[in-house]
Amino acid sequence: MHSPTSNLQEIRKQKYDSMVAGNRAKIDPALLPPSPRAAFYHGLRVYHQIRVWRKLSDTDLEPLSWGWKIENGLHTPIKTDIAAGPPDLLKIIRCGCKGPCGKSCTCRKAGLECAASCKECHGITCTNVPGIEPEPEDVDN
Repeated sequence: MHSPTSNLQEIRKQKYDSMVAGNRAKIDPALLPPSPRAAFYHGLRVYHQIRVWRKLSDTDLEPLSWGWKIENGLHTPIKTDIAAGPPDLLKIIRCGCKGPCGKSCTCRKAGLECAASCKECHGITCTNVPGIEPEPEDVDN
C-alpha cells in the first residue's frame, strides 16, 4: 500500500507504477489521474461554469481567462499547456484504427492527435489531426 500524498504528479506515478507492476499488456492512459496542468485547467472551467450557473457576479466572466480558447469560432476547453509526455515516448504512441479514427481511436482517447506512426491513417487521413474537426458521430458524449 502506498502512503497518502497530496501531490497529483506522485499519484499519477504511483498509479502508473501499479499498472506496470500488474504486468498489464496494455496501459490505458485514460485510467491515470489527470496531470497537474490538466487538473488546473479543468478547475478553472468548473469554477467559471459554477459562476455562470449561479450568476454570482453581475459582470460576465471572460471564458478565455477561465480555461477556454477559441478554436474554429467556438469555445473549446484548454486540456493542458504542456506535452502529454516526453517527445521520445509520444513518437511511439500510435493507434491501429482500421478506418477513420473515431471515438474508439486510442490516440483520441489518450488526448493525443494521430501521428505519422499510426498504423493506417499515418496522422494524415483521419479526423484526429490538427485543424480538422471530427464528424459529430466521432465525438464522445
